[in-house]
Amino acid sequence: TGQGKVVQTANGKVQIDLAPVLARVERRLSDRGIKLFTRIPPESIKTNFVILNSEQLQKAQRGVRLLKALSIALPLLVLALFAAAIALSERRRRTLLQAGLGLAASMAVLGILLTIGRSVYLDYVTGPNLPNDAASALYDTIIHYLRLGLRIIAAVGLLVAAGAWVSGPSRWAVGIRSHFGSAVGWAQGETGAAASPFGHWVAANKKTLRIGAILVPLGIALLWNSPSVTVLIVLGVIALVLLLLIELFGRAPAGPSEVGTPTSAA
Repeated sequence: TGQGKVVQTANGKVQIDLAPVLARVERRLSDRGIKLFTRIPPESIKTNFVILNSEQLQKAQRGVRLLKALSIALPLLVLALFAAAIALSERRRRTLLQAGLGLAASMAVLGILLTIGRSVYLDYVTGPNLPNDAASALYDTIIHYLRLGLRIIAAVGLLVAAGAWVSGPSRWAVGIRSHFGSAVGWAQGETGAAASPFGHWVAANKKTLRIGAILVPLGIALLWNSPSVTVLIVLGVIALVLLLLIELFGRAPAGPSEVGTPTSAA
């Protein structure tokens, strides 16, 4: 899809230009005292070769450029619309839950469409001049980061939906919050973390620290060069541990009657 020093694509042709390689070899030989090739005129050596010529390739390149542009514009547009919907909604928690689930579902649908589009693309561009293996490798290479982005966005959507559900009024959500609060109260009673100077500082900056605990692992995932599923899981666990530590240090200490009785709040 772009222009390189050695490999170039234009008008459905993939060309390789060996002139830079030849010049480098000639320079290295000359540095070692071998002057034989300096007597040969450079224009007498053919260095440009067409390794692939296909009209379908040109059409596929246009489609890939459009897809790359849409992969940036559409997610930004969707996020802006979700943010506007949440800001205008009177029931923001439910809207946030629906937005998270809708975002994850839309990423799943887009992933299915990419898989279907791969089959359509291979049927359209493969031929005598473009083998199936080469076309498959080209498509998979270009779509790799788009697929990875879909997975990351879907995971973020599911996490947002889970957070909105846990903060809701359902019996299961209330039970989870109750048991979690009891466990935190017991840990605070055992460690005295919330009563320490660091605990007071965490309590004063609790909101900012929560945002940082989410945004820092998310930023690392977005800036990581081709993160694996293991990396994404580790970053998610790190975010969860940071949130638990913030809650441990930043929550107001339990009253004397509540410390050591974690089952009473349930």
